[in-house]
Amino acid sequence: MEILIFIVITLLLVGIGTAVLGAALLFVGGEEINRDTLLKCLGIVVVATLVAFIPIFGYMSPVVWFAGVMAVFEKTFLEALLITVGCNIVAVGAGLGLGLLANLLLSMFA
Repeated sequence: MEILIFIVITLLLVGIGTAVLGAALLFVGGEEINRDTLLKCLGIVVVATLVAFIPIFGYMSPVVWFAGVMAVFEKTFLEALLITVGCNIVAVGAGLGLGLLANLLLSMFA
């Protein structure tokens, strides 16, 4: 049961991260949101999530976001920094909220 909840939460966080990154690109950089942009956002979020699972490099996820936004979307340093900080604040908040929800669900069914 715990593994299933972990997988569902991870997939929800990837979806939330993709949507937030797309919205941040729309607000900060004026990027047009289309299928290709969302696929690039999904790629950055998936790579950053996979890096976060590596025990030693877990805290390097914001660096992956920053480098990905600068490389893939050709943003300036300040635009990429603003997008990275905003997206990571939302991602941490969503992760905490979903973690609390998972804890509640596990305590109800235990």
